[in-house]
Amino acid sequence: MGAKKNDNKEKNKSKKEKNQDEEIEEQKGRQNKRKEKRHKQKNWQDSDEFTKHLKEFNDEVSKYNLYIKDVQGDGSCLFRSVADQLEGDENMHMYYRKIAVNQLKKQEDFFKNFVYDIDFDQYLHEMNQLGAWGGNLEIQALSAALGHNFIIHLKGKPYLVIKGQAVKAIQKKTIHLAYHSEEDIAEHYSSIRNIGDEEQNMPAQPIKNEVFKLLEKEMNKDECKEQNDIQDNQSQKNDEEINQVELENKDMKQNESKKIKQSKIEIAKLKKEKAKQQKAERQINNQKKEKTQKSKQQQAQDNQELEADDNNDHDDSDEFDNQENSNNECQSLQENTFEQNDNVNQETIKRKEEKKIKDMVQKLATMQIQEETSINKIEGQSKLIKLGRNQKCHCGSLKPYKKCCESKDQISNEQKAKKNQDKLDIIKDVVFI
Repeated sequence: MGAKKNDNKEKNKSKKEKNQDEEIEEQKGRQNKRKEKRHKQKNWQDSDEFTKHLKEFNDEVSKYNLYIKDVQGDGSCLFRSVADQLEGDENMHMYYRKIAVNQLKKQEDFFKNFVYDIDFDQYLHEMNQLGAWGGNLEIQALSAALGHNFIIHLKGKPYLVIKGQAVKAIQKKTIHLAYHSEEDIAEHYSSIRNIGDEEQNMPAQPIKNEVFKLLEKEMNKDECKEQNDIQDNQSQKNDEEINQVELENKDMKQNESKKIKQSKIEIAKLKKEKAKQQKAERQINNQKKEKTQKSKQQQAQDNQELEADDNNDHDDSDEFDNQENSNNECQSLQENTFEQNDNVNQETIKRKEEKKIKDMVQKLATMQIQEETSINKIEGQSKLIKLGRNQKCHCGSLKPYKKCCESKDQISNEQKAKKNQDKLDIIKDVVFI
């Protein structure tokens, strides 16, 4: 049994090794086919077929006052041509090869759909090597990474146009390349320049021909529309934010006005209650006065009766007078104590009412000051939203808002807030008399 298991393991290993060897041979076959397709002969650039083709291609391009500047055909011709266009030095081809490979990695989900004969990771590994031939896929990657347009010139055929998306802080350019592809010629790219633009170590000058200028305008039209759409969307967002701030401001004002009205109503109620209490106090005082007058009249009558009886019984009248005087003194003391208690109660009631009125006045003043501060804050926020930090300043200068009046507006808002806080602090310490 053990021998059979070992035999099965060896067979499985041999199958795996065979499959691996077959995959390696297939990869080598694909690589050889790619090399044969792109390099049909070692010295193809010196062949008569290529010189004839290049001359015919140059005659065709010269109608537009252009010429083909050829680069070395070592498999890096695409990246050499791009380096000549942007740097004026084809020896910087490895820099642009790395840019293309990095962009292929970033957009793997998109670009891997166009690679059929090899695994995408293996494709990236090969493309990262010196001398690996680049084609349309790499042009797409360079256009996406650099943000430049590409116009590919073909012999006897219409142009191929690849539109690049604009990249921030980079001026959009148009790169002109020649693509050589015929039966007796390997696939090859060259740089196209204006006739007379032959300075070494200098980037290619923009094409002066009107045909290509119009073509560039057409390519950039969509971009202008996109930018306008972005600006419109941004302006709509700003308008929505401004409207939202204004609505919030209105809501704040309405709420604060409601609070102020409620406080005024409460103050009016307190005043009415105070007026009622004052009326009640007046009535009580009038009643007291009437009582005192009646008591005085009774005392006078009693005194008259005592004087009449005084002639009859002097001794009894003396005792009676003493008792009456003591009674009157007790009654007067009681009346005085009653009046003092009433005065004390009235003073406590007055103090409580005055304290309520003071609290309501302070609350009303603080609410008004808070309303001013909130309005100032909202106005400052709306001003910043309306202007934006990079737009022209509202004072009329040509400087952007952030370099001109932004700091002043912030300082003024801070000063207003400080003044309002000082007012609040003063109101806390106010003593009402």
